[in-house]
Formats: sequence, C-alpha cells, structure tokens
Amino acid sequence: MLQNAKGTLFVFDTFELVTEEEIHEIFNYSEKRGFSQVVFYPQHEETLRRMNISVSRPYFKRVDFLFELLQESTHEMPATIDQWEGKRKKYTPIETSLSFLTEKYPSPHFVLMNAIYADKVSGYKGFEEQMRKIRLIIKTGDHFRPNGILQKYTHRWEEWKSKEAD
Repeated sequence: MLQNAKGTLFVFDTFELVTEEEIHEIFNYSEKRGFSQVVFYPQHEETLRRMNISVSRPYFKRVDFLFELLQESTHEMPATIDQWEGKRKKYTPIETSLSFLTEKYPSPHFVLMNAIYADKVSGYKGFEEQMRKIRLIIKTGDHFRPNGILQKYTHRWEEWKSKEAD
C-alpha cells in the first residue's frame, strides 16, 4: 500500500453474485487510486426490496460469502465489511447509510456502485445533498446512459468501465 494513501472507498452492492475476480478488481482499482481502505457495505434485503432489487440469499449468508472471499484475497489493503445495516434489520435509506459511514471512516469518501444502483439512488430524497459530500464511482459496462440527475452532477462522479458490469 502507498504511504500517501488516503480516503475510504465504500462499496455498495448486494454481494450475492460477487466473484473473486471482482474483489481482485476492486482492490487493484483501490491501490491504483491510492485509497487507504475499502469498506464493503452489503445491503439488507429490506433495503434492496425497496430499491426493487431482488436477492435470493439472506443478508447474513451474503456477508459470510463476502467474508470468505476477502479471507482468500492476497491483497494487503485494509478491508472491512461494515454490517451496520444487518444490525438494523430493516430498510435503511441511502442518505442514512452514507451519513453513518462518512462519520465512522476517514475522508475523503468515495462510493463505488454499479450503474443500476447509481440510477436508482440518484432519484432518492437526499441524494443531491450527499453528492456534495462524496465522490461517486459508477461501475459500468458499454451501455451506460446516466439519467438526468446523474448528468447534473457529472463533476461529482466518474465512470469506471468494468469488464464485469452490464
């Protein structure tokens, strides 16, 4: 890890279908960008249900699977699985999650999410206020078209073309 590393990368996802390759890709990206740590933030099925994102495995099974993948990882970058949403066991609005995470972990704050997540959360109340506090990294494929709200904030997010996305 770089001595000048700073900032926290939060990874929002279901982590239901995450692969070793994706974890490796996230760590490589984080190291290239010089982040000091990665915080994986699996979302509870109640939050996902409200986002119209379906999962077949319950929260704790997805967390256990992610934990196994991280244990097998050979990367030296500090990584955490924040399980706050699992303790809440209910719907957690994105602005509540981001407020909690940005208070708990060192800044600057970056949030990595796939294009589907970004499209959905950009329409939620509080998104515009949160965009002033974080930088969004949207993991996309070849067919990504940002919606109007994301287009308004192009200066606060960047596209990460992933071979795994879309």
